[in-house]
Amino acid sequence: MLKGMAALMIGLLIASVGMDYTTGYPRFTFGSWALHEGISFIPALIGMFALPEILRLLSQKDCARRLPDVAPGSAISKIAAAGRRHWWPARRASVMTCPVCW
Repeated sequence: MLKGMAALMIGLLIASVGMDYTTGYPRFTFGSWALHEGISFIPALIGMFALPEILRLLSQKDCARRLPDVAPGSAISKIAAAGRRHWWPARRASVMTCPVCW
């Protein structure tokens, strides 16, 4: 119940940023013209999904991540091997889409 109420209050706070529709008075814009239109839905959604992941990564003890050691040029050799292995579907797809492009 408490987490639901906290989510409700945060949602209402985010939704109330911008210009009031009835009075035309700016709410929670803090003098910024960029906030007069409100907070866009897509950036807010990305931020809401990214925030728990950021907090989870910060709470881990071993924050330093290391990439695995790979031999130089191994990615290029894997791409070349995939090209040799799948040459026929690639040729067929290029022949089939060629009339579409013209």
